[in-house]
Amino acid sequence: MRTRRSLIPIATLAITLAIGTVPGSVDAKGTETSAGGRTINASAALGGLFPASPPKTPKPCPTDPDAIEGNGPRQNEPYRFQIVGETLDPATRVVDGVTQERWISHCGETAFGTFFWVSTPTPGPMVDALFDIVKKELDDPQVLWPNMNKKFGWLYVKVPMDFRVGNVAPITATATVSNALGSSTASVTATPSSITFSSGEGGARSCTVAQAREKYVPRLPGACAYTYKNSSATASDGYSFDTTMTVTWDITSTPVDPTLPATLETSTDALLPVSEVQAIVTCIGKSC
Repeated sequence: MRTRRSLIPIATLAITLAIGTVPGSVDAKGTETSAGGRTINASAALGGLFPASPPKTPKPCPTDPDAIEGNGPRQNEPYRFQIVGETLDPATRVVDGVTQERWISHCGETAFGTFFWVSTPTPGPMVDALFDIVKKELDDPQVLWPNMNKKFGWLYVKVPMDFRVGNVAPITATATVSNALGSSTASVTATPSSITFSSGEGGARSCTVAQAREKYVPRLPGACAYTYKNSSATASDGYSFDTTMTVTWDITSTPVDPTLPATLETSTDALLPVSEVQAIVTCIGKSC
């Protein structure tokens, strides 16, 4: 059986972070299991979005004793940009929708020091980064065929063939990020909603993920079942149909972010042989 994974966004998304680096992954220790699926605490991974310290080491303060006297902050101690009696550049600015304050690593009460910007934690960049984490964590659908021929691994023509998925569950990534200017919390959730089987012979069948996880009952086809009209002898390779099982995930976020796609799809491809069983009548009548 050949399998292949694909991840398809239904709507176009441009992920732009105002400041910092998008986390490439979340350490396994940050993943917790809950009754309704998985919850990923990504607070540590997103901590770099809103740094509260200078990006570079400030230049040394002057050695003139008169220049470093006073009761102000000591050398390289960061604080808000407020120098009485001086008018310099604006103390605040907005970059990609994020408000930033000008801070300074200062030398006493003098004007010597290094300026840098501190970003106020806001949920927008956090939601983008959390969506990226959730997208990478989505599982491939693991497909089960309860009434597949276990010995030969084929399905049967003109018989309802039930399919099930056993590994899809909601995934939530959440984070709280804080610095000297405040704190912000955001979360993104992917919830599996429906599953679609594309047969490879032109037909398809869709059902809910809940139905695709119901117990299989022999002789009672479920909502997630497909009936092949032809054997795979009619397939392009004369042996197996090229099939696809697709799971649709609903995407939600707190706070709501309209730039996120409403849904994502994950899919698994498989080559499935479909056999036609021939019956031979050898006797008719009461004597049989």
